[in-house]
Amino acid sequence: IKDDKVGVTITTNAADGSIFETLVTDNQFNAVTDFISIENGVGTKEFDIPDEWDVGYLAGTAMMRFNLEDHPQPEHIRALYGEYGEKLTGDLAVENNLGGKNINITSEEIAYPDEETVESKRAELFASALEELVAASEGVIVDVQPYMPEEGWKIVKVIVSDAWYYSQEYEKERFAEQVAGTVTNVIKNAGIVEKDAHVSVYFYDTYGKELASPKLLGGYKIKR
Repeated sequence: IKDDKVGVTITTNAADGSIFETLVTDNQFNAVTDFISIENGVGTKEFDIPDEWDVGYLAGTAMMRFNLEDHPQPEHIRALYGEYGEKLTGDLAVENNLGGKNINITSEEIAYPDEETVESKRAELFASALEELVAASEGVIVDVQPYMPEEGWKIVKVIVSDAWYYSQEYEKERFAEQVAGTVTNVIKNAGIVEKDAHVSVYFYDTYGKELASPKLLGGYKIKR
């Protein structure tokens, strides 16, 4: 990325003249796209990043397609790989709807405009999401914090007010399950932990007494 442009480079052993439909998408799945022709095993394109795209990660996809009527592969490419790509082989070849094959290439994500800005924005949005959660609880949730800050957010402590003590036990368990699910989603959606990571959420009062802990097979154990 440079000067609000993102450069895409495709390297391939596909024959020169092969055309790759290439897309760059933001984290809201908005896309810019163009068709890139391969020369000497390389195809390049510089895309303007739309002004409305926000800070975040961009991803690229390139497809050598044989099922686009509006953008057919050149005649010599179809003679080499088949009219519908049926002669294509390799790990990147996927079947298309015409009984042939396409080639799909995906790229690693890249931070826009840079890694430092993205991480700062992510932390800002994460903090805002937690603040909204606390506000939405109408005084029941006092704070949400990592159980051990040096270990990150895979183990979380939710601190609740004395309102906890005025609820029935089944209400406490339901509340713990709902809040734990919400907290987990907020953490994962913010990219604070991996999407497949397990997040454990514990509940404490303002004096540090543990009130609820997750059971091994799901649900919550309410402490008396």
